[in-house]
Amino acid sequence: MTDTTSYTATTSVAAPDLSGVIDLRSDTVTRPTPSMRRAMAEAVVGDDQYGDDPTVNELEAQAAELMGKEAAVFVPSGTMGNLASLLSRCDRGMEAVVGSECHILWYEMSGASALGGIPLMTVPNDRLGQLDLDRVEQAIRQPGATSPVTGLICVENTHNRCGGTVLSMDYLRQLRELSLRRGVPVHMDGARIFNAAAASHIGSKRGSSTLTSGPVVTFSRRYRPSVFSTLMPRAPSSCARLISSPWNWA
Repeated sequence: MTDTTSYTATTSVAAPDLSGVIDLRSDTVTRPTPSMRRAMAEAVVGDDQYGDDPTVNELEAQAAELMGKEAAVFVPSGTMGNLASLLSRCDRGMEAVVGSECHILWYEMSGASALGGIPLMTVPNDRLGQLDLDRVEQAIRQPGATSPVTGLICVENTHNRCGGTVLSMDYLRQLRELSLRRGVPVHMDGARIFNAAAASHIGSKRGSSTLTSGPVVTFSRRYRPSVFSTLMPRAPSSCARLISSPWNWA
């Protein structure tokens, strides 16, 4: 049988020369510097699955010290860090309270529900990126025969879709009090937590001291690699490491 399919020739168009142009589409459009490429090529490596990679071990130790946490877990991206935190805190069928404009809801491919069976209960973000604490408390489910259990409250700092706004320490303290009173941990998507610390004139340790879970910190925003993040779990780090490992090596 003769193939009568017609094909239209296409002419390739050369990409425009953007050298010297400042790209403000996102703070994720970063490239490693030559010295960073050399450091990656010359890094001492080992089998991270056995805890034998000295570079990863040093990174995790420094990240935990920087944020004032017990431990840190390296993950390739902030999306994976958020997912690992959700999976380590919520069993299948448990619910997470999130903001209506948060990154987890808008830009993470419904990973919580697709991979963890974790539905998201949304509370509106105000113009400052905050969640009204009375509405958060109302969203926390009472255990019952027909209701899912609330396993986690998620916030974002700084807040991407709310104009890069910073959550105040006073607000985070009030959220922590609610978290402890209701027994529901708080996770922070801290992809830009260093920006929040700089804008608030506080250290990153203090900025994450109010959390009862997390945070996830993304280093591509500050140090220019195209990817990599760390998760600071309050639960044993082995739990988050076990959860994240299948996607680390996918």
